[in-house]
Amino acid sequence: MANSVPKPVILRPFRLDCCLLMAGILLLGLSLGLRTEAQSLILAGLMAPETLAIATLCTLGGLGLRFYRSTPLLSVERENPPLSPVDLSEQANAEAILRDNEERFRAIFEQAGVGMAILTLEGHFFRINQKLCDLLGYSRLELFTQRYHDLLVDAAHDDVDALAQMLLTGEQSSYCAQQRYRRQDGSWLWGTTTLSLVRDGEGVPKYFIGVIEDISLQQAAFQEREAAEESLRALLNAIQESAFLIDTHGVVLQGNQAIAQRLQIPLKKLVGSPIATHLSPDIAQVYRHQAKTVLNTGQPSQFNDIVEGRHYENSIYPISDRDGHISRLAVFSIDLTESKQAEDALKQANAQLLDKVAQLELRHQEMVLLGNMNNFLQVCRSVAEAHRMVADLLRPLFPHCSGELFRLNAIEQWMTQVAAWGEPHTSQSQFPMQHCWALRRSQPHWGTADSAGLLCPHIHRDQSPAESLCLPMFAQGEVVGSLHLSSHIAGSLDEAKQQLAHTVAEHLALALASLELRETLKTQSTHDPLTGLYNRRFMVEALTYELQRSQRHDLTFCVVMLDVDHFKQFNDTFGHDAGDLVLKALGQLLRQNLRETDLPCRYGGEEMVLILPEMDCSTCYQRAETIRHQVEALHLETDSQTLNGVTVSMGLACFPKHGQTEAEIMQAADTALYTAKHKGRNCTVVAGKLSVAGRLPH
Repeated sequence: MANSVPKPVILRPFRLDCCLLMAGILLLGLSLGLRTEAQSLILAGLMAPETLAIATLCTLGGLGLRFYRSTPLLSVERENPPLSPVDLSEQANAEAILRDNEERFRAIFEQAGVGMAILTLEGHFFRINQKLCDLLGYSRLELFTQRYHDLLVDAAHDDVDALAQMLLTGEQSSYCAQQRYRRQDGSWLWGTTTLSLVRDGEGVPKYFIGVIEDISLQQAAFQEREAAEESLRALLNAIQESAFLIDTHGVVLQGNQAIAQRLQIPLKKLVGSPIATHLSPDIAQVYRHQAKTVLNTGQPSQFNDIVEGRHYENSIYPISDRDGHISRLAVFSIDLTESKQAEDALKQANAQLLDKVAQLELRHQEMVLLGNMNNFLQVCRSVAEAHRMVADLLRPLFPHCSGELFRLNAIEQWMTQVAAWGEPHTSQSQFPMQHCWALRRSQPHWGTADSAGLLCPHIHRDQSPAESLCLPMFAQGEVVGSLHLSSHIAGSLDEAKQQLAHTVAEHLALALASLELRETLKTQSTHDPLTGLYNRRFMVEALTYELQRSQRHDLTFCVVMLDVDHFKQFNDTFGHDAGDLVLKALGQLLRQNLRETDLPCRYGGEEMVLILPEMDCSTCYQRAETIRHQVEALHLETDSQTLNGVTVSMGLACFPKHGQTEAEIMQAADTALYTAKHKGRNCTVVAGKLSVAGRLPH
């Protein structure tokens, strides 16, 4: 495209707006593909009476249009005056944008859901949307004949004038207020009015824009709520107990005279203030917590509080608005002081009754446990078995306590612990009788941490309990032991528990003494007093029992007959005391080196029999050889004499290999022993075959 303005082909006078219209027509033609030889179209119009303005519309190589304004350099009367072209494209674009914005404003204005109007500075209606006409019931023409003031109640005129003046002076850019408008039918419309002042680019006021939103329904609801609240106030005052309403922030909305009197504050001062400010901090915290719970759960809440010795039962109920949201809380407070006092007296009486019943139940349980302890002790087969059971039997009788049972070594006058339970153990496991005040005084001894100097010496000082009780145990008038109880929790050993402990100590003493007596008699009837081995009578019964058991279950067992070599010569040389010493040492060696199920017996004189259940010949032979070597290694001393060279000979027989009856087995073992004697002694021989010392038979 050339830099100069295209040569005009047509020159006619037009107004500038006509020129714009024709430019639009030309653009439409170009978009439809219409082409002419003309490169430009000149449209002219009179811009002013004395100046001729020419508008030139030029095509730009088919790419678009641009506007030019040409002003003649000479007077109009001159023929063909030269033109001075000026580019009008930006002005045309700005006018197009302005028209577009105006169309948008018109659409928003007319389609708005609220009433809108443009007012002159004097208050006359200049433009009105249909929504405003619908709200007020006037037509547009009717409103154009009225001023804004004419639609307001008379009392609002002065306020509107003052607010309008503030907008004009720039004190405010807009204002919003609730006002009543007079409708065409004489009724009233409640509306929220927003009025703004529009100024031009230089800040000069141009016109007002007003927006009116119908709030008649809200006002009706407000009035209805006011009536309901008035009724509620009357209802609250009719309630004798304290009652009030608070919002979700704890501010009192309404209340009755009862709550005002309780808080000693005028009702007018109470309403509108946070309820927490009239309560003590702890009670206020409770109210806040309960109110929060009701707001979160939507469920009523009840709680009690005490104010100046008065008991109150409080209830909080949620109140929801029409949308279902909790907006208020109703609080009721009932004075229960008198009924509470009566209830407390009844509770105290019931508590005392229940305590007595509980004490009776506890005593009953203790008697049941005590009887259970006696039953167990009576069926125990040994004192050791009873000792193992004592801890579990006494633990439930004395909860929160640790305990220890001590038995007296009458020869050494020392107390030895035989049972214990609980933690920690506060007493020494062994101590002389003189270290226990209960044993020295022959009566129970009670001590506490507050009087540590009175605690028994056998109590650990670094673990001094809060309470300690030592009880002597007597049987047949003689001290046989002591029971010690302790606790680190004060009150665990009250008077009732001390009396129970005294009873337990008496029962334990009698039961254990009876067991010891029974065990002594049984030992005397089944054991040899010199060697501590089973006697011959027991051996016969045990052999019969083991034979029958092995026959039933298809088992094997062995019998070893043992004899001390040259025992008569040993007695003649060193004396009978030395012989007894040898037999004692041999009995102790056998007890220590045999299984718990094995039965070592003294058969007579220096002969002994070993019954070894569930053992084959090979294993029995190895066991016998081990014992033989251990006997050979014995070193005994008596009366400053060393007794060396003690040996034994052993004969071994097995069931069922060497016999089917007790007599056959014993005969086979005796024959094997006789063979061992004739083979040089200090050896082990298996029945039916011979074996020298240290070698297995084969």
